[in-house]
Amino acid sequence: MRKLDVKRTGAAGTLVAVLLCLALTSTGRGQEIKTNGAPPANGQAKKCTNETPKGTYGFYGNGTFLPGNPDGEIAGPYTTVGLINFDGAGHFNVPSETETFNGQPAVDSPFNGTYTVNPDCTFIAANQFGAGFGGVIAGDAKEIYLMATDPGVVLNIVARRR
Repeated sequence: MRKLDVKRTGAAGTLVAVLLCLALTSTGRGQEIKTNGAPPANGQAKKCTNETPKGTYGFYGNGTFLPGNPDGEIAGPYTTVGLINFDGAGHFNVPSETETFNGQPAVDSPFNGTYTVNPDCTFIAANQFGAGFGGVIAGDAKEIYLMATDPGVVLNIVARRR
């Protein structure tokens, strides 16, 4: 298969960044997790911070880039799988990722970005190219669910703590 040199300014990179951020937020640091659906014993809901996802996560995702998307990506189906690292201070990096755009493999190129985790464990993220993501930390902080927030990009990512 021929490799495409895909410009990494799109939602795909952003999605990965957000997914990784969410995955990192799923480490359970500083959270009361085992509640069996009831509030923690102290009556306070668990709180998340940027430090919550600190660590490395594996992720996978898929979606579609629509024609004319603002990220400049090839229109068509998209898939991705890789690793994301969260530093606990609002920065992430994706050292390894495998992608396909419209069925064609893309050149792997590391990237980084920033994230902000809210106390309710929702978050926003953006990669160095400006692609945006939103998501939530779920499953007793073992998984992160992300979606692209850029127009013309339909992308969902799931990250799991390693």
